[in-house]
Amino acid sequence: MKLFVIIGLSVLFSFSVFAEEKGYTGFTLEVGVSGFFSPELVNADVIKIDPDSPADKSGIKVGDKLIAIEDCKIPGCGAQEGKKLISKLKGQSLPLTLQRADGSEYSVSFLVE
Repeated sequence: MKLFVIIGLSVLFSFSVFAEEKGYTGFTLEVGVSGFFSPELVNADVIKIDPDSPADKSGIKVGDKLIAIEDCKIPGCGAQEGKKLISKLKGQSLPLTLQRADGSEYSVSFLVE
């Protein structure tokens, strides 16, 4: 039995060594959802931008509203789908559409660090 546990742990650790690195975008969202069994994003507002981050360099500002992640529009994007789309790995591109306080819309795409 001990041999099985040791082999099992060594296999587990060897796979974790090759796991890809989770990416860093440099912004924080306050997110509202609607629904229980299949929640959908209702709103996603930028509440924090880290200085010199990919989000900062792309021009995203505190107070901007996220209105689409790739082709998934907010409101209406499923919460699980939105989380999957925004959770990029290091080096992947993240395309977003946002809205400023004055109502103007803009799109950005940056590489996640």
